[in-house]
Amino acid sequence: MAGLQGGQRPAAIRQQPHRCGGASRASAGRRPAPAGRVAVADTSPEPLRTVILGQGYVGLPLAIRTAQDGHQVIGSDTDADRVKQLQAAESLSPDVSAEQIAAALANGLYTPTPHPEDLTGFEVAVITVPAPLRDGAPDLSAIKHAGQALAPRLRPDCVIILESTTYPGSTDGVLRPVLEAASGLRAGQEFSLGYSPSGSTPATESGTLLPAALLKSSCGGGSPRPASPGCLQGWRRGRSSGRRRGRL
Repeated sequence: MAGLQGGQRPAAIRQQPHRCGGASRASAGRRPAPAGRVAVADTSPEPLRTVILGQGYVGLPLAIRTAQDGHQVIGSDTDADRVKQLQAAESLSPDVSAEQIAAALANGLYTPTPHPEDLTGFEVAVITVPAPLRDGAPDLSAIKHAGQALAPRLRPDCVIILESTTYPGSTDGVLRPVLEAASGLRAGQEFSLGYSPSGSTPATESGTLLPAALLKSSCGGGSPRPASPGCLQGWRRGRSSGRRRGRL
């Protein structure tokens, strides 16, 4: 099966423009993304540059399904050996076939990478890294590391979703400070930050992508309203029968 050579990175990775606002905080002249809960209106989809951090049992199926819906997906993982397997179209999940990975690689919509610099230009990022129990409590070091990789590349109006299994309050108390400190942007006002419990079904009965990321809460309280004027629109192609809201 066709795949990328180990360590190979298509040149296109570094050439994607930012669409989630300007190149810096100072260039953000648009209306800030309101705080509140994520509520996505059905609109005409537009391909988005999407980063899925962690290519394990949650991240890989989400990455491939997102690529199948036409979005440009960067599958980020710190395990270089795992990345090489994915670049060779070797499946690491019972939910994803080698043929599906090969097809996503061949059409250029899925790029596995271990390099943080390849995350530049993202519009939506979903963190699915593990948070294993250590002495009875989740080890959040991988979540912090993911935030540190995203923060320097964060731009206004982008969306970041934490989908790792962790305790309530991790998004607001652990991930948010990491993102805000390095980017100079404020969650709920200049970019959207949310939590999506892992294990959510990534597709509707009709087969269209239904990322749980868009159905959960963003930073701040209040009634449902759009979390970002541009970055969420292309992610939803169908209408869900319900929405779940999780604590941050």
